[in-house]
Amino acid sequence: MSPNLPNTPDLPTASHPPDREPAAWFTVLLWVLGLPGMLTLVGVVLVGTALGDRHGQLSRDDAYSLVPWLLVAAAFLVPWSICVNRRTKGKN
Repeated sequence: MSPNLPNTPDLPTASHPPDREPAAWFTVLLWVLGLPGMLTLVGVVLVGTALGDRHGQLSRDDAYSLVPWLLVAAAFLVPWSICVNRRTKGKN
C-alpha cells in the first residue's frame, strides 16, 4: 500500500442492484411489436416462395412488390430487437 493513500478497509463495495420484476407495459410492447413483425416477415417469405419459379427465382416485378412489406416488417422488428436486447440485459 502506498504511504500517501489512507487505509480505509470499510469502503462501500459495489453490489448488484436488487432484481426487479419485468415491467408489464414492456412485455405488452414486446408482443405488440414482435407479433405483427414476425407474421409479416413470415408472410413475405411464404409469398416470395410461392411466386418463385422452380429454381426459387423471383421476377423483378414480384421482388419489387415485396419490398414495401419487408420495410413494414423491419419497422416492427428493429424496435422489437432493441426492446429484446434491453430485456435480456435486465433494463426493463
